[in-house]
Amino acid sequence: MNEFFKDGGTTKFVDRIAASLGIKVANIKVVSVYTGSVVVDYQIVEDSQKTLSQSGGIDKVQNNLASMLTSKTINLGAPILNVQVSATKSSAPSAAPTTTSST
Repeated sequence: MNEFFKDGGTTKFVDRIAASLGIKVANIKVVSVYTGSVVVDYQIVEDSQKTLSQSGGIDKVQNNLASMLTSKTINLGAPILNVQVSATKSSAPSAAPTTTSST
């Protein structure tokens, strides 16, 4: 865990995800980081400018992310040992769908 934070921690993690998906870092929200190797829970969310909608939508981004994570073709700075991807749609009328993954 110390190495994770010494090497840029959540900032570097978010930068890598955003670069791999071609989205803004503002679209990625880290929810928690805890040990067990290093487990990062995060969400991919639509921003106020609807940039995910403009790039094919959150479903497309989620599918791309799931594919990269399960095929281990995304560089997160450490080996991917386990992946859980789930999608949740907010019940709030003005909120966009979110994607949550653990790596």
